[in-house]
Amino acid sequence: MSLSWYYTGGGSSTSVLGGQISSAALAETQGIILPNVDQSAGAVTGVTHYACICIKNTGAVSIANAGVYFSSVVTGANVSIAKGLTGKNSTTEQVIASNTTIPTGALVFQNPLFSYSALMLGTLAAGDFYHLWLKRVVKANLAGSPNDYLILSSVES
Repeated sequence: MSLSWYYTGGGSSTSVLGGQISSAALAETQGIILPNVDQSAGAVTGVTHYACICIKNTGAVSIANAGVYFSSVVTGANVSIAKGLTGKNSTTEQVIASNTTIPTGALVFQNPLFSYSALMLGTLAAGDFYHLWLKRVVKANLAGSPNDYLILSSVES
């Protein structure tokens, strides 16, 4: 696939709080995008986390119908995703102060669980990218588990 994931924050290699697309590809590391809630205060009181990442066409040809979906969700928390408000190839996506700060604007969060119901991004030419916001709601007294996870996947057609 030629769709790749990137951090946000411009010069930072691990930021997921918005801003410019980073030159660093996203690492597949536990707790790097959304923090672990196992035995944390957030698991007791409830917490909502936000993260902004980018998806980019790193291939040499256009993708007519690009989209993203959760290919696996094994968690008691509610997870959803929204396209950034600034549109394709924008370097001005808002920056939030922390992963519990609510992004401003009318973000439309969806819960696409299958490739056929993906959050569609439309045509992505070579080098095109979108900012994507993730939202995870952990309900109060929800026991966290190290086995909780989600996998965000892309689809090309």
